[in-house]
Amino acid sequence: LTLPALNEKLDTIRGVTIMAYPMGLPEWDTVRLTIEGNEGLEGTGASQSLLDENTAELWVASRIFDRSPGQTVRDRLGGNEKTKVIGKLQRPGGGPPGREAGVSEDEKKAMMAYYFKKQEEMKALAE
Repeated sequence: LTLPALNEKLDTIRGVTIMAYPMGLPEWDTVRLTIEGNEGLEGTGASQSLLDENTAELWVASRIFDRSPGQTVRDRLGGNEKTKVIGKLQRPGGGPPGREAGVSEDEKKAMMAYYFKKQEEMKALAE
């Protein structure tokens, strides 16, 4: 994620907003305030989910990463290109985030259907 890529996406949002609202958005609209550079989220529910970039904690593998200067995630986890790392940002002092399920809902349903079918086959063989 680079600054030029973010600016390009913001320009795209600006263009789409102008096409959707040719008369312009009201002065108080959060989309307009965000596009113009003002935060625009004060007093809304979305402002509570924002994290401060100076105090947010990065958690990976149930461990917090300290903010050592000059140290990158690669230094801490190694340089294997095929490694998938899932990191989560938390508020300071919030503790580790909840663990993700090892199996997705679709995989869980497929496994349950397979074992149910296998159980039915075993019952049929026993009779």
